[in-house]
Amino acid sequence: MQFHSERGMPATRDAALLALLLTGLHSAEIAIAATTDLDLEACEITTAGATYTEARTCPLFDWARYVLGLRRTYLTEKHPAQRRLVVNIRSAPHVAQSSVGSGFGDIARRSGLSTAARKVEPRDVTRFVATRILDETGSLSEVARRLGLSSLDSAAGYAGLQWKTTRGGGTA
Repeated sequence: MQFHSERGMPATRDAALLALLLTGLHSAEIAIAATTDLDLEACEITTAGATYTEARTCPLFDWARYVLGLRRTYLTEKHPAQRRLVVNIRSAPHVAQSSVGSGFGDIARRSGLSTAARKVEPRDVTRFVATRILDETGSLSEVARRLGLSSLDSAAGYAGLQWKTTRGGGTA
């Protein structure tokens, strides 16, 4: 997906959108992510959160830092009034969030992951990120923190972890 998102970079938003998603931001957060939220020296992005997610600072991995840096430089030089990394600043919140989903769909189709028989959605990437964080840290609370979730149950669900058991020995 990274390869296919880089087409037209940095003038196109696709690589920045995927980088933010792979960093742990959700579609509503990506829709409002701005150039001023990036701290490339510290290699992190700060998000104010959204309806179902908490405000937090997320570390950027190398590829994300690279493409977001290119995107910020491009926007600063070519479109100084456009502070949002992925959507038009004049877009209404629901339109901006929908635009993120549509942009992700384009990337998934170009990369061959999303087909008529199998749909790939942003939440699938969030599941991948949750699993990666759990593998790296071994901490479900870190998964919740990095994804901005207030519930360990939600974090476990994203990470594919069945962590509660019932008295009968089955899983909940």
